[in-house]
Amino acid sequence: MNAGQSVTILLALAFGLGVGAVILIWLCCPLRVFGARATGTVERLIPRRVMVQDVPGAVPHPVSVREAVIVFTTRSGEAIHFQSSIHGAGARAPGDRVPVCYNAARPTEAEIETPSRPLRAAFFLAALSALLLVAATVAGS
Repeated sequence: MNAGQSVTILLALAFGLGVGAVILIWLCCPLRVFGARATGTVERLIPRRVMVQDVPGAVPHPVSVREAVIVFTTRSGEAIHFQSSIHGAGARAPGDRVPVCYNAARPTEAEIETPSRPLRAAFFLAALSALLLVAATVAGS
């Protein structure tokens, strides 16, 4: 394989990883990347029972979850209420303040801002893409 082919392969890999990162960000967490930010307050908790199937083919079983009713104020001063599932170590109680990200054009599209594994994976793909672009540039000179 000659240097020209190596550069072409590196560029193709970089492009593919970059496109994959953009698609992953767009599909999994657009509010966390492009949304407006606010601080919300947990107003109340609503207990719910949902059926969960842990693995395909397993028998579904009931699980208790809590929906938090969150209120926050948009940049324009509008009070918005929305519901969000809460669970795990980040469980919330009424009165707790939570970081919120929302769509500024449609503020009812909101969610509690939490760390996102898909978002971290997308940034990893983007960094790997940039590294491959640098490698292609070095290999081409």
